[in-house]
Amino acid sequence: MIATLSLCALLGAPATPFTLADVVAFATVREMAVSPDGHRAVVSLRRGDLEAGAFRTELWSVDLAGATPERRLTLRDGGASNLRWSPSGAEIGFVSRQGERAQVWALPAAGGEARPLTSHGESVAGFEWSPDGQRLLLRAPSPETDDEAHRRQKKDDARVDGWQWRRHRLWIVPVAGGTPAALTDGSRHVQAAAWAPDGKRVAVLTTATPEADSSLEARLHILDTRTGALREVPGSDLAKDPRWSPDGRALAFVRPFDGHEVSRNDAFVWTVGSDRARDVSAALDRDVEDLRWTSDGSTLEVHHAIGAVSGIARVQVATGRAAPLWTPGRALLAVAHGGPGWVFVPGDAPAEVWVAGANGESPRPRTRWNEALTERARPRLEVVRWRSGSSEVEGILAQPVTAAAGRRPLVVIPHGGPRDHAPLLFDPQTAYFASLGYLVLRPNFRGSTGYGDAFTRGNVANWGAGPFEDVMTGVDAVIARGLADPARLFLYGWSYGGYLTNWAITHTDRFRAAASGAGVADLRLQYVISDARRWRFDYFSGSPFAGHHDLYARESPITYAPAARVPTLFLHGAEDVRVPPAQGWMMYRALRDAGVEAEMVVYPREGHAFEEPQHVLDRLRRISDWFSRHDAGGR
Repeated sequence: MIATLSLCALLGAPATPFTLADVVAFATVREMAVSPDGHRAVVSLRRGDLEAGAFRTELWSVDLAGATPERRLTLRDGGASNLRWSPSGAEIGFVSRQGERAQVWALPAAGGEARPLTSHGESVAGFEWSPDGQRLLLRAPSPETDDEAHRRQKKDDARVDGWQWRRHRLWIVPVAGGTPAALTDGSRHVQAAAWAPDGKRVAVLTTATPEADSSLEARLHILDTRTGALREVPGSDLAKDPRWSPDGRALAFVRPFDGHEVSRNDAFVWTVGSDRARDVSAALDRDVEDLRWTSDGSTLEVHHAIGAVSGIARVQVATGRAAPLWTPGRALLAVAHGGPGWVFVPGDAPAEVWVAGANGESPRPRTRWNEALTERARPRLEVVRWRSGSSEVEGILAQPVTAAAGRRPLVVIPHGGPRDHAPLLFDPQTAYFASLGYLVLRPNFRGSTGYGDAFTRGNVANWGAGPFEDVMTGVDAVIARGLADPARLFLYGWSYGGYLTNWAITHTDRFRAAASGAGVADLRLQYVISDARRWRFDYFSGSPFAGHHDLYARESPITYAPAARVPTLFLHGAEDVRVPPAQGWMMYRALRDAGVEAEMVVYPREGHAFEEPQHVLDRLRRISDWFSRHDAGGR
């Protein structure tokens, strides 16, 4: 086995250990919006408040020229999302729950108190300023009727499948105040909307219901705000992120290039009045993560992954010709134009806003939110590569910065998805494991994005064995390098990473212990009970109840549970609708029945992603304790 490893990021020397509490004290950037003049950015930060048992949102204003330090904006509890600058740049609009319902609020850019812009009868999900700044486009359900309220109070609430949600409609509200005018009838769920530059048309993205599974029915329409007329955008199946050209003559959006959810996401452009949208980014052969029109409307700037790092390409709309614009050599968590050129949040360091020149030159930070973490021992991050069968596979290896003789224990963390990838990322969870002396490997096995469509399709009808082979050859490469102790291997994954953990513990006994979070045991059961079901048809040929039962069974870890020998900790959110806890209970019972040590932990009120800091810490503490208990080397 030959392992080729290249150093990509070397972070600061240690001073004090990275502690469990640091995991939630670490501030993360949730959203970033640059002002119309490009001089400032408003950023929402998220930090854990252990005393309150909640994550808090803060709003900050950042001077991109660096003449003044970052300034915190006034914000009462209630969160802040959907950050939008008014067209004049005088106000920052956002959605916040300051009372019973989430509404649109606005803060003066110069500082001051927020004022409410809406008082809709139900919580607002999102909004957009009109081009003239005089109206708001709201996404929100219809207010509850008296009859609906009466039935709810009487608990007369039987539900018909598919109608248990309130669909979002589209509304126009004058900023100066007035009665909202409904633009859609509620027969379909409005997922996103974007004003045309003329303020007379809106691109509307709808699905049948709010359920995640309904994204497979996403369609784009153009709505005339004066007449209510709707026109479907041809070729917009499974579309997302509609963006108008500056002159309003074309609409760009992202969708799977061939209409299959497993396929590469490309940028499409529809010229108003034409009979079909055109794929303009196929030459990249990389998933489009974000896009932006240039001012002359001839070109799209496309943010995409190049394996574990990011790239920005310029795509000519007329020809589809793509050329690299900026290759920063690091993962970008957010990127926009502003200041001297680019405004971005790098992924390979604690979250801060940085700026760089037009070609990415002279990158420098503009904030110091996580300055205290510079005194913590942060791991060294490397992009590593190895051979698995006929393919090269890439991953991220984190090493403790403290010198130690001999080999170290290794924690392998496969990413979720599976249609996703592990970027070159500073991650507090990884930093905590490294502070305990572990190496951490996050492999980008077949099926991962960022490596071209053929690699992403490499796990079709092969969710288990193929990715598992890529993970284990990566483990062997780290062992062959003399870094990892082959007798001290551990495994932890969440979501699809939990599925792959379940697969691994039923196919090898090389791991001393494992932790499976929100992992699927039975793909047939998952099709029945998950809120995201049908996208698996592209992986498994169709429904398990329409002639594909054997394939679903073959790819389900529970099929092989009698062979399990690895002590495993199972963790699930009690309210998780993506991977309901029944999946964890199934694996847990199967291992116990096979005489394998196992524990099952269920977290009240939590969904697929945890929202309470005490639970985040408890989960990580239990996992590290579980590994320590089964560590033959005895750290």
